[in-house]
Amino acid sequence: MVFDEVQTFPANLLMPVRRVLEELTEHYGSTSLLCTATQPAMLDHAREVVPSPEREFAVVEGRCEIVMPETDEPVTWEALARELRGQAQGMVIVHRRDDAQVLAELVGDDCLHLSARMCAAHRSEVLKEVRRRLSTGAPCLLVATQLVEAGVDIDFPRVYRAMAGADSLAQAAGRCNREGRGQGTLKVFVAPSRPPRGILQTAERVANIMRKEGGLVLTSPSTFREYFSRLYSVTETDTRNVLALERAQQFEDVAGAFEMIPETGEPVVAPYGDWQQCVEDVRRSGISRDRMRRLQRFLVNLYHKEIAQLEKAGAVEQIADAFWAVVPGYRVYDDRLGFGWKGSPLAEP
Repeated sequence: MVFDEVQTFPANLLMPVRRVLEELTEHYGSTSLLCTATQPAMLDHAREVVPSPEREFAVVEGRCEIVMPETDEPVTWEALARELRGQAQGMVIVHRRDDAQVLAELVGDDCLHLSARMCAAHRSEVLKEVRRRLSTGAPCLLVATQLVEAGVDIDFPRVYRAMAGADSLAQAAGRCNREGRGQGTLKVFVAPSRPPRGILQTAERVANIMRKEGGLVLTSPSTFREYFSRLYSVTETDTRNVLALERAQQFEDVAGAFEMIPETGEPVVAPYGDWQQCVEDVRRSGISRDRMRRLQRFLVNLYHKEIAQLEKAGAVEQIADAFWAVVPGYRVYDDRLGFGWKGSPLAEP
């Protein structure tokens, strides 16, 4: 079994995940391969399969200068926008979707934007444009959330990353001069906003302590062993009592409690591309696996309060009790920023 980007396993379910992997490897003859540049302490008897991790990390040091913040004083979005505008090609990674929108608007109309407020089809088109500009040497400025830090192959000469957990910072460094065409720079800054509550704030706090101690060296494997050891020591790793439910043989409750990707809202079909045809197919013929798969690239999860506001304004309708769709004519989705509106959603005159 191969598990990629294992640093993204939710810390609040780490103990149940570890229990399953140990059960499979110890009693069912399975082998688990855990892949990541920032290896967490997942299994007690795991062994490194890369011959010399230190040598691989040294390659990062050679191609990317890492600049840490000197103080805890946050930069302003306005100052960061001015600095980014001074670059020919550069990317900023921020904590929140709202942060990304604010900063992209301050940088200017030619600044590209990526966040989870955009549907997958929209993000794919933006990434295609990013790669085109980078490959041709054209000016390319991008503001994004952390969704670019796992499984997204882009290569900027200069990357700015809001202070976060050591794993997130290392992933950001992996988007900087990854082809080794010169000397790249990752500049870590203290943002005006904090990461979302929970594990992301805890991770930032642990990394900040290590930074002040002089131990946040992203080019050393030992940094991440120490980082994850500290992180898990202050984090509840089975917040939903999955293991207790399993011991009590309450397996239906186990299935309900073990939620790797928590639902943070409700899916809404973004009015992008050929979304209307996909919605009409479901409206006419009902839900099926194939029809929902075609719809998936247009779905965006919005918070419940946002759905309520859109419903009150008549801007969305529910389809087949499974998802919401924007009523044609309402201006709630931007071709650059995705879902976003101020005040009450308005219909086109």
